[in-house]
Amino acid sequence: DLADNPKPRSRAFFPQVFESDNPNNEETQMDVKDFCSAMESEMTAWKAKMYDAMRKIDKLGSAEKEKILMNVQDLNMILDDMANRVEQLRTECPSDWSPVKKDLEQGSVDMRGKYDETMEAIGKASPVSIAG
Repeated sequence: DLADNPKPRSRAFFPQVFESDNPNNEETQMDVKDFCSAMESEMTAWKAKMYDAMRKIDKLGSAEKEKILMNVQDLNMILDDMANRVEQLRTECPSDWSPVKKDLEQGSVDMRGKYDETMEAIGKASPVSIAG
């Protein structure tokens, strides 16, 4: 993965070396760490929901499945983007991380909307209720 991300990672391993003029630097790092942990927990929950959705999709006919798989691709792209942004926060430790936080929060909103849309499509495509 270093080939994909040639940025130096030393800041993540030695944050004390990168002291800034910000007197709240330690507090900012803790906030970022807490936020990243919360986002990782949320992404884990989304992955579990995606697994359950895929089990339901597998029970559909091929025509219905094909339509819904486009939504699944969108959901996976949102999750990948969120994971990349969390990794960016962890490795870069920016003093102003509010733009990345805003993007991640928007990703959560997008994920929720697309997931609801996907589950509705699964429900409509199912001739009978599919037990989870």
